[in-house]
Amino acid sequence: MAMSSYEAVKRAIHFQGPDRLPLRFTSLGISDTHSVLTNAVGTGDHALSETYDEWGCLWVRSAVANMGQVKGHPLEDWSAFDGYPWPDPDDPAYYAGMEARFDGSEGKYVVTSIFMLLFERMHALRGMTNVLTELHTDRGRMEELADRIVAFDVAVIRNIGERFPGRIHGLTFTDDWGTELATFVSPRMWCDFFQPRYVRIFQAAHDQGWDVWMHSCGKVNAIIEPLIEIGLDVINLQQPRALGIEEIGERFAGRICFESLCDIQATLPFEDADAIREEARLLLERWATPKGGFILSDYGDGEAIGALLTRMGAQDTRLVWEERRMRREVRATANRLANFDDANLRRSARAAVAAAARVERALEIRKESADQATDSALAAEVEGMRTECESLRERLAAAETRHEQLKGAMAAMGTRLDAAIGELDNMIEAKAAE
Repeated sequence: MAMSSYEAVKRAIHFQGPDRLPLRFTSLGISDTHSVLTNAVGTGDHALSETYDEWGCLWVRSAVANMGQVKGHPLEDWSAFDGYPWPDPDDPAYYAGMEARFDGSEGKYVVTSIFMLLFERMHALRGMTNVLTELHTDRGRMEELADRIVAFDVAVIRNIGERFPGRIHGLTFTDDWGTELATFVSPRMWCDFFQPRYVRIFQAAHDQGWDVWMHSCGKVNAIIEPLIEIGLDVINLQQPRALGIEEIGERFAGRICFESLCDIQATLPFEDADAIREEARLLLERWATPKGGFILSDYGDGEAIGALLTRMGAQDTRLVWEERRMRREVRATANRLANFDDANLRRSARAAVAAAARVERALEIRKESADQATDSALAAEVEGMRTECESLRERLAAAETRHEQLKGAMAAMGTRLDAAIGELDNMIEAKAAE
């Protein structure tokens, strides 16, 4: 009897002899895993030029379709730290709707995810240059920032585990650590500062019975060994040419499970079908073992995969696949838009609650005493509240503007998608009639 999707993935991760190669090709609608995600905003709606995530980071996009880049860092100025509205990992709204997302997971390996787990979240909040500099010049501040993020991650893991005991099998996360040449920090700095913090997160996941999956771009050869030491189960590497297929295989095959594919920068965009097949053969030969240790996955870029199918001469396959992809993206985009709007509302509500608490405290001070010293304290407190209220009014006005933009974008997106799906339906019918 053939293994279930869950068994194939689990056995591949732990080198227990899966009966086939596990797949994670969600862009093609083929996957042995099933994702059950929180209501994290992530990168936001890609149809908009600017969006905010629940951390207050501003994502900006060019005219070319892309996920965007963080251009607005809410903690770029350290003076904002004390008043920063940290996301609440215990907020029930963060997990609302997750139960329904288990639909379709029967027999599959179920994953949940945290986007921008640690390092990425640090520089999204503070800015890359600041983080890389202050790891050396202001270690205390960096530790405080990192530990707040780790505490959030651990609490999210705990909350998901308590809500869905035994139903999640793995935690996936992103933290891009490499340039094309090396890691952003020295291996010594990585092991000294970051490794102990990853230990806490990995342990929290393992305590729930979950495997830990990490994605990282770039040449991260120098930190794979310390990641194995602290219990990373699966590493997603999408640039095997940059890493060195032979080197990675010689050092780590059989010691950690790889989730990978042909190189997304050097091979898939530029090489022909024969070269792609040869690299796929080499990857399996060097990174996989007879007992497992390899999961084949896609990049997740639907348009890029569609272009590849056309170049390989599989135009009919592309047409069918494009229709499926668009239908999936309609649902996914609607969820992202709703989550984006909810996140802004939650942040505004938290800010309003905090302002109200300060007003109440000021009134208490006023009641306690009427002497001059207290009057001075009250005046200072009121002036501070006045400034913060003005800032809050500006934020609420901006949120209202974004909300109107959001509604317009949703309507426009629906019109575009309906037209595109109708065109694809006509093309498929025409093909079938030939």
